[in-house]
Amino acid sequence: MRQDRLLFAFLLSCQLMVEDGRLNPSYLSAIPPLWELAGGGGARRRRMGRRTGTRPELPWLRRDKWEYFGRLEKAFPDDFGGLRADMVQSSSFWLVLHDAKEPDNLPLKEPWYSSLAPFLRLVLIGALRC
Repeated sequence: MRQDRLLFAFLLSCQLMVEDGRLNPSYLSAIPPLWELAGGGGARRRRMGRRTGTRPELPWLRRDKWEYFGRLEKAFPDDFGGLRADMVQSSSFWLVLHDAKEPDNLPLKEPWYSSLAPFLRLVLIGALRC
């Protein structure tokens, strides 16, 4: 019940931000798969579309998260292009972010911090942490 209220408040806030011109409405398409990835609606391990590549040796990252990041790269190539390659190349940084108690207080490495809109940074950290 509490989760439903939080989700409703989040979606309402997003809609208000879209109407106010502070949020690109296309970014909202990243939310339903993220909700499933986080276990919303009891769908913790449900398949979410086709596979988007094999996962390299990142034992700390679940396969469904890897596939979600691949979908983000395809859906938003200007924003997330090269994300998974960077995760492999800088895996120690991403592991620290993944394991941090308060990842939102850690700086996101470049180019991701300066190139991603704040909402997309939230999506990235949310997917990494769920």
